[in-house]
Amino acid sequence: MQQRRGTMALLAAVALLAACGEDGPTGSGGPEHLLVDLNGRVWDISYALEELGLDRDGFGHGIGVDAIPPIIDPAVAHPGDPDYPVDGSAFTLLGVSRNDSARAYRLATLVRHEVVNDSLGGVALAANY
Repeated sequence: MQQRRGTMALLAAVALLAACGEDGPTGSGGPEHLLVDLNGRVWDISYALEELGLDRDGFGHGIGVDAIPPIIDPAVAHPGDPDYPVDGSAFTLLGVSRNDSARAYRLATLVRHEVVNDSLGGVALAANY
């Protein structure tokens, strides 16, 4: 299945190049500068290859834009709330504090989302893992 998906992505890139002309969709040097993600979107990686000197073999297919949904304005649990941890609860947290405000996010949740868009003391906050 994975190999078939990769073959389909390669065929999509070749078809796109043929439709766009010799220079490709953004004037790149050719198909070796293009990457097709799992959603079928084509990315030009010329800058990474030519300017940064990265190896083409180091790139996979990519998972695509918005493939991992962020947590946006998460609910806050306070002592006494049903979702608030009880004494003896053991888990790993990513914590942030600023002035008199603090937030903590469970790593078990961040593994599935990787990004939290929140606010802390009236200031926008992006926490990532």
